[in-house]
Amino acid sequence: IGGCDVVALREGEPPVVVICELKLQFNLELVLQGVDRAAACDEVWLAARMSARGKGRESDARFRNLCRRLGFGLLGVTGTDRVEVL
Repeated sequence: IGGCDVVALREGEPPVVVICELKLQFNLELVLQGVDRAAACDEVWLAARMSARGKGRESDARFRNLCRRLGFGLLGVTGTDRVEVL
């Protein structure tokens, strides 16, 4: 799917198309990109590097609530490249 960062196909009947958008930080642009992708797939995940002090958008309940209401999964990438489901 043109311009998506990661596209996956989960087996099953019917198959599930999953898109993951990647950014260096959690921001409105990432959420808007997810909104654009939602029409082309079954599941959207947003991933970004977590802030070093843990005080970035990834810890903001409003940001997480918005993504949950939109049906988006959130992934945080730590400084040691560990991925956490938020």
